[in-house]
Amino acid sequence: MFINEYGNRNDPTVILLAPMMISGSDLYGQMSQYFQGSYKNSAGFAEWLVSRMFRKRKKLSAKLKGKSCSMLVKMYGDEFARLMAKNFERVTPQGIDTICHACCHYDLRKLTDEEQEKLYLDFGEKDLELKLSGKAIPVYIPKAELTIRPGYQHCGYMAAHPKEYVEEIEQFIGRSV
Repeated sequence: MFINEYGNRNDPTVILLAPMMISGSDLYGQMSQYFQGSYKNSAGFAEWLVSRMFRKRKKLSAKLKGKSCSMLVKMYGDEFARLMAKNFERVTPQGIDTICHACCHYDLRKLTDEEQEKLYLDFGEKDLELKLSGKAIPVYIPKAELTIRPGYQHCGYMAAHPKEYVEEIEQFIGRSV
């Protein structure tokens, strides 16, 4: 995962963590027109499962030669699907394993109330990450802002409604500064 800086370092910042197969730069490009300020873009079984799934999709991607598959278009719309397909071409099988490892191995410690209140978690109702993390959230970060988008996949709301998503993020930043 690449973390890129945008804007003035002295302004409030938000970390844009790139969802799988779209770069932070592309994500920022999709949303930057809606931001008002300057910002920074910066489990054994789950790892195995997601790694295998993306390795299979990598093989399919090679057959499609950079074209977006209909599943991605249905989930994320034409523009995000195109960006994801383009970025997926660059990822090696070893890169897939590395990304999956980084997403599934971390120290989950209890956060202070103040740290929790600065977290904004946004999941689609059909999000695999919600299914995997849903039970841990109330235990480790009960004071975090949790939004669950009915009917959406992983990052589906953000892809379909970038303007509204950015407005919500900025509203949250205004409350937590």
